[in-house]
Amino acid sequence: MKLRLGVKLLLLTAFLLLTTGVFSSAMGQTPPKEIPNIFTPNGDGINDNLELQSTETMTFIVFNRNGALVYKAEAKNIIWDGKDERGNDISDGIYFFILNDPAKTYSTDRGFIYISRTSVKE
Repeated sequence: MKLRLGVKLLLLTAFLLLTTGVFSSAMGQTPPKEIPNIFTPNGDGINDNLELQSTETMTFIVFNRNGALVYKAEAKNIIWDGKDERGNDISDGIYFFILNDPAKTYSTDRGFIYISRTSVKE
């Protein structure tokens, strides 16, 4: 059975809408958010915090390159200012995170975050 060109285009369009998330947004479902891979807690008011929000309680854990725990938070709204568990600024560098979010608000549940405290002068 041969499909007409119009039917082929309709099927292709439906496939593209489903795979890009456009259709799920139109159906009331929100596509997963991205977790920023860098933030700059240098006090300039721009990207000073990493903010995560969900409809359910999340657990966000951050480790340094040696695998030592640097930060841990459990809440629906997590705001991390780049400080460790004792309130000390952590040094510039790359950190590994694990996110447990039962609501699946974010597209990934683990990855890397780069912290840079360097100020950019204009």
